[in-house]
Amino acid sequence: MVNVGMHTVVLNNIAEDEVPKLGADLACYFSEKEVIYLNGELGAGKTSLIRHVLASLGYVGRVKSPSYSIAETYDFNGLKVAHLDLYRVDNLDELIYLSLDEYAEECNYIFIEWAPENCGLVPPATITIQILMSGGTRNYTIRHNKNINLSNIL
Repeated sequence: MVNVGMHTVVLNNIAEDEVPKLGADLACYFSEKEVIYLNGELGAGKTSLIRHVLASLGYVGRVKSPSYSIAETYDFNGLKVAHLDLYRVDNLDELIYLSLDEYAEECNYIFIEWAPENCGLVPPATITIQILMSGGTRNYTIRHNKNINLSNIL
């Protein structure tokens, strides 16, 4: 889902060892509340990027993929963060059961992998990140609604 007024930054050929800096750079631009959609094929590095964003915000601990649990939450440094993976959510009833609106109210940051488009049950994104694998590197397309220049990331 791309909202009107979104700006786009494209980062090509990002190596695995550059992802920690990318995560730290992104976190620098976070407002008090953000909803970040991450899309990309399985194994593209969505959870890895989230791990580095959280580390740059001061989280110390394991960040695991919520592929099976669907949701993981982290409370640290006065922040509440939710990491959701909706890949296995099959229908609107399951989305309703997840109470995503509660995450939106309670959390500073919500990372949503595989967010369904235009269903009305998922909080709208302030940032979307598309990750495409290309050989040994990744290409990132970052869309955001901020009045700042993200082109100096990395």
